[in-house]
Amino acid sequence: MADTGAHQVLVFDEKGNLLRRLGTKGIEEGFFRVPRDVAANANFLFVLDSGNSRVQKFRLIRTMN
Repeated sequence: MADTGAHQVLVFDEKGNLLRRLGTKGIEEGFFRVPRDVAANANFLFVLDSGNSRVQKFRLIRTMN
């Protein structure tokens, strides 16, 4: 989920529990300015980083429980 005001992306599990916060405000790779939306496929997470006029792509790493 894009948390636009906090310039970060929140990752939740299927039960709605917060797993991770990604990023903070900035212009370098891995940082965001006004993230607007996220999308994912089996291998990647895409973040629409509107304040930096780009889409950032992150590789998903799956763990076995």
